[in-house]
Amino acid sequence: MKRRIFVTAVAAAFTAPWRRSLRGRPFPLPAGPFSARPVRRSRRRRRKKLTYHVVEVKDGGTVSGRVVWEGAPPPQADEGIPCLPDPDQINACCGGGDKPCKKLLGRIVVDPKTKAVANTVVFLTDITKGKPLPKPGTELFTGKKAVLEEKHCYFIPHVMAVAPNTQLKLLNSDPVPNTFVARMGLNQIFNLQLSKQGQVIEGPETSVRKEPGVIDVRCTANHPWQSAFVFVLPHPYYAVTDKEGRFTIKDVPPGEYTIQCWHESWLSRFAKNEKGEITEVFYGRPVREEKKITVRAKETTIVNFVRRAADIKVATG
Repeated sequence: MKRRIFVTAVAAAFTAPWRRSLRGRPFPLPAGPFSARPVRRSRRRRRKKLTYHVVEVKDGGTVSGRVVWEGAPPPQADEGIPCLPDPDQINACCGGGDKPCKKLLGRIVVDPKTKAVANTVVFLTDITKGKPLPKPGTELFTGKKAVLEEKHCYFIPHVMAVAPNTQLKLLNSDPVPNTFVARMGLNQIFNLQLSKQGQVIEGPETSVRKEPGVIDVRCTANHPWQSAFVFVLPHPYYAVTDKEGRFTIKDVPPGEYTIQCWHESWLSRFAKNEKGEITEVFYGRPVREEKKITVRAKETTIVNFVRRAADIKVATG
């Protein structure tokens, strides 16, 4: 009888944590910006999917502003990955050549004088009607062909936005093989290799699909510094800050909206091989900030955002 009680108690001790994990409370893991975290049931309500309707915009307003950095520019602004010497000039297009070089990650671009922050995405999150989207296959902000190019072992542009189901034009302008590995969260959108200079792929295999979101693009051809982002938006009310940190969104129907400022994480962690060479880069979560704004007919609404070092703690903590 005592033996049966002992065996039952031992079994309960070992199985209790697993039963708790099945209820959505797995083993606690050490906290940290890049550590794995327990998956918990979120009580936050998901945002309802908004349907966008094209209407004639009369007396539309403009939303304009700047994104600036507070304090000294972060050290990550000059962070990069050393290129290995290349006597055969195979990767001379990447800047390697026969001398060591450094390829900047480009995750945070801050003007040291004006403190302007470039490559920040600003868009309306809850707009349901307005001007029409550009024709299929175009970039929403510029109205030009939606082309994602690999040149000098960088993605150009670094940030772009397209409508759902857009088929991107992928272009390899380098004389070396490059890859386009695109993911939205855990879902792979495409994984394509362009081996020759001037090679283009455009078709169903380059579609961004229909779900709105942010697509993270990387190159796995020994270019771990490369990254780009493709926003999939159901409306054209979006902008990317320029070198002066400025943005402008035009033809906005009068009303109240939520505007979001989005910036990729600039906090990085490197994975290295046995030779000590960097093979992969991991980043934290993007930094987001939202504000409520009121747009009036034929008027300009000014809204500014400030980025600071403390933001990254919120983004990865």
